[in-house]
Amino acid sequence: MNTKLTRKQLKQESEFVFPYHYLDILLEDKRLISDLRRLSLIKIIKNILNISKQKKVLDAGCGDGRFCYELKADYDIMGVDSSEKAISFAKAFNPEVKFFVQNLENLKLPENYKFERILLIEVLEHLRPETIPKVLENLYNVLTKSGMIIITVPSKNIKLTEKHHQHFSYDSLKKVIEKFFTIEKIIYHSKKSNLFIILRKLCEISYPLSNQLYFFKKIYEKFGKYYTNKIEIANSNNCERLIAICTKK
Repeated sequence: MNTKLTRKQLKQESEFVFPYHYLDILLEDKRLISDLRRLSLIKIIKNILNISKQKKVLDAGCGDGRFCYELKADYDIMGVDSSEKAISFAKAFNPEVKFFVQNLENLKLPENYKFERILLIEVLEHLRPETIPKVLENLYNVLTKSGMIIITVPSKNIKLTEKHHQHFSYDSLKKVIEKFFTIEKIIYHSKKSNLFIILRKLCEISYPLSNQLYFFKKIYEKFGKYYTNKIEIANSNNCERLIAICTKK
């Protein structure tokens, strides 16, 4: 069951009035313009998983289940989140996937559940810092000995938002997880770029013309390639997100 939510967690909960992570499935402008960062993250995570099909994967803090949606065809995936609203959307889009409404700090999955891969995608920043060790311990206990946990967090390069407790650098993330997990590889994702923001806004404004002018369709395709070639992979000083590939201690 849900525990009492903090003010920051309530801010996130208030956004689960609509399954906004699925909009790109139906709306082309979301795929071509607005959601490039998130779709890039999905692509990278799918490439990192790199295990044989039907291996067990846990999406810890799965929200509305979008990663489960992307991975369910290839893996035996399960989702856990403390938000009943989010899980209701997850179940609606993924009726074949097992979901549990649980707080990760008090994780109690069915006995003997072990996973070859765990996803902890954009979760740590939402947790009160004092609760993180217990969350990591619980995930450590359900990860197989040779398993991998993929952790993504927002970078300290970007401003702390109302719904986040903290953002991370490589060193601060390493310090938080080092009792349980070792970072084997870090990917600095999505450069901070004012030019990218301006170009995206111009593309969004012009999108209604795309049905009349083929020219704009080509612009949006080039904009996507610009993101992939110039923005997607960053460095520690200009990234917006860290993607950490970790193993058990």
